[in-house]
Amino acid sequence: MARISGTTRKKNTLQVMKTTEMLDIEKALQLVEHVLIRSGDEGEHLLSISPNSGDGKRGLAQRRQATRKSLSSAKNLLAVAVRLMDDDAPRQSDKEATLQMKQAIEKLKVAARGAYEAGHLLVGVKRESA
Repeated sequence: MARISGTTRKKNTLQVMKTTEMLDIEKALQLVEHVLIRSGDEGEHLLSISPNSGDGKRGLAQRRQATRKSLSSAKNLLAVAVRLMDDDAPRQSDKEATLQMKQAIEKLKVAARGAYEAGHLLVGVKRESA
């Protein structure tokens, strides 16, 4: 039987001690990333053409783009949440912690911008269908 080193055992113990919330957020992040990968560059696999939608091709394209931007924003928000909640991260110097906080703030800005752009795309869809 192979012997497990102390560092391996300690790491496994830390992984088990993640909160349910942390595990749920990590899972949500993985699922959103998976959907984005499978959605296609233009989101063509996110929404299919529905004969009852009345959007037309342009409206459908805008809805697809808005959906993709919304998912990308969610991905960024979840990534920041994981980083903020991660107690397993090694202790950092004040300089490193400040740099990571700046990176988190930038991700939040990108997420907010994407959500804002998604909203504008949907306003265009609403106008076309009215």
